[in-house]
Amino acid sequence: MEMSFREKSAWACLVTTGVVFIPYFTFIAQLASRGELIRRGY
Repeated sequence: MEMSFREKSAWACLVTTGVVFIPYFTFIAQLASRGELIRRGY
């Protein structure tokens, strides 16, 4: 079954979003687990 251009674009967007945000949230979770994450209220 052939995927349409829109479906391919949606998959590319999902993969790109995962590639960017999974390492970011992993890093933030590691900082939080070590107690190094500082929240500042502005």
